[in-house]
Amino acid sequence: MSDTLTTLKELAAQVRGATRKGENTAEKIGRIFVGILTLMENSEISLEVTNEDDTLEVLKGLAGQIRDASIDGENTAEKIGRVFVGILNLLERSGIQFEIAESSDSIEVLKTLPLQVRNATNEGENTAEKIGRIFVGILNLLVNFGGDGFLVRSDLPDYYYPSMQTAFNAVRATYPNGLTRNVTISCVKPAKEKRSSGHYIASLSGWNRRSMYMLTIDGKNDLYLNGNALGCLAFSNVDNIVIKNIHFEDFSNYVGYQVPDALGAISFTGKLSQYARNMFVGGCTFNGKSMTDETVMSTNSVILINTENVTINNSSFTDGGGPVVNADTCNLLSILNNDFVLAPVGVGYPTAVTVSGGKILILEDNRMSGDNRYSFVAVTNMDRAYIRRNSFRNGGSMALSVSSSVPMSKLVIESNLFAGMLSNTGSINTWAQAVIGLCPIRDMELNSNTFYMSGNNGQQYCTRWGTINRLEISNNVVVDAGHAVHFIYGFAFDNVSELVSDYNIFQYKLHDNITYGSLLRVFNTEGVGGGVEINADRGCRFWQLQELGYELHSVLVSDGVDADALDNNLMITSALDGGNPANDAYVPDIDLYYKLKSASVNSRGCYNRHGSVIDETAIVPGYTGYNMEDESTFSDAAQYSSMAEDTLLLKSKTLNRNQMPVFSIIGSADKYLVLGRYGLLSPLPILDINGEYVEDELYDINVE
Repeated sequence: MSDTLTTLKELAAQVRGATRKGENTAEKIGRIFVGILTLMENSEISLEVTNEDDTLEVLKGLAGQIRDASIDGENTAEKIGRVFVGILNLLERSGIQFEIAESSDSIEVLKTLPLQVRNATNEGENTAEKIGRIFVGILNLLVNFGGDGFLVRSDLPDYYYPSMQTAFNAVRATYPNGLTRNVTISCVKPAKEKRSSGHYIASLSGWNRRSMYMLTIDGKNDLYLNGNALGCLAFSNVDNIVIKNIHFEDFSNYVGYQVPDALGAISFTGKLSQYARNMFVGGCTFNGKSMTDETVMSTNSVILINTENVTINNSSFTDGGGPVVNADTCNLLSILNNDFVLAPVGVGYPTAVTVSGGKILILEDNRMSGDNRYSFVAVTNMDRAYIRRNSFRNGGSMALSVSSSVPMSKLVIESNLFAGMLSNTGSINTWAQAVIGLCPIRDMELNSNTFYMSGNNGQQYCTRWGTINRLEISNNVVVDAGHAVHFIYGFAFDNVSELVSDYNIFQYKLHDNITYGSLLRVFNTEGVGGGVEINADRGCRFWQLQELGYELHSVLVSDGVDADALDNNLMITSALDGGNPANDAYVPDIDLYYKLKSASVNSRGCYNRHGSVIDETAIVPGYTGYNMEDESTFSDAAQYSSMAEDTLLLKSKTLNRNQMPVFSIIGSADKYLVLGRYGLLSPLPILDINGEYVEDELYDINVE
């Protein structure tokens, strides 16, 4: 059994402090050599050597000779010096950047001492003190770096790694063609690794593509990765990565030049020809504030480019000064149950979440708060977005903006709280602002949300712009809680072809004792035949909207005349709720408090007074599915048939917001792995070597 790093340091101190004749034996020196070299080998620090240098194997042989020396004069200074030189050369060429503790020798200083030992000729020149000093220096380098290792692999539990890059390299060396089993790299003791060179602490590229196995990096809440102003972890063209329980700090805040634009705590990228699939980030914390200048914030936390099936879950983001999550061409991005606390300063007026290009964004159960943000979430050129059960508080302007060069297929906004938005008093303050900015959308559902409007703009809209083919607006609560000079303009759209708007509650202030702001307006700017048109005059008058067949079961609460619509928790008051239940047909299954819909009566707004608490510890097996091509649904209850070109959205039935389901889809010819509560799948039939159809394929879908 090898000596530990602690034991070796004690032996080195004994060598350095030797004063008695014969006390500093060759056995003790050789034992330290053997221990250091064994640690290096187990940590896989040793890299390829040059032609002139000794290999690790040669050095181990020499160390053994020193340890076993018994003949007078056998243990020469030359041999000891040679081993020292070899160890230090290996460490230097490993690419490791050592942080030197105060009063310790640097690797450059240590390299000069072995040459003195190796070339010693005068009697007494090669002292125990000098040899001990070299030993202590080498061991300090290793311990400062984590030489006895703070990372361990599940498949090789006896091997310890002193850095994330070393662990990545070791796993890849074991599985050069991709994983053949699930592997976890775990942190086994409190540790911090700081980037010292390059753009990232560690990177992995071109590996594990289309594998059925995943690499998990679990910090156990003991691991801190410090990007030192740049990046932490980068994955390029790699599939199936799980990152858990790691603290990321001081990243993506470099203010100099010649640094790539896209640097973050985590970067996950693929190619347009082959997306990187399956990344799950869970239980992590991100604080990108500079440790040298508290006014400098990070510009990115998580960067995604050309990806599919990415989940960010149960994590905390603080002090971000730019797009916290920055996704470019992501076919499915799920952002679930996270906290975003944004800094009051930033780069321009960025967003917390920026998503551009791809198929689906799912934003559920998140809490976003902050100041001086143009919008919390910006979605561009996505086919679908599902915005459910999020709270957006105290933002400078928009909570959500969507834009697209072609109409979005679907936008669902349900059970969200929008409170204190449009509050910026600086340069982005304009006369008219909207909490939600819209684009052309084929199908939009806006149900069971609460808008607490207390901003500073002259005209404040809940929604604005957008040409919508089919639109639902039901069970919402809109409260005018701002100052006396502004107007709340509620829901406004450019064009709507088919509209359902009812069971809403409006609490508006009277201005000049006569006039309200607008409740609902559809301008029909394109003059669509058969489309909805609600002009400004009618949109401002509740009774005229009802004459048109809208808001028949809605309520207008006049501030100062009737009781408030919301209590101090921004929940509909029990008095108002009692006589004005929601339309159950438009009530979401789960509310913002994460309560299940009642089978009898339900509340309007984002909080359901009648919902039942969900037991998230309960095991709920199985899955449901949605075909994005023909909009049919399916589940694990029965066999389902689809066309090969169809894209299927799978959803685990689990109600635990912090679980990571794993889907395995097994056919006779193809296999697929999907990580996360939601996942996209495009299964193929059986094909020949030329890619031509042979026959239908039958798949088994399992979810754990």
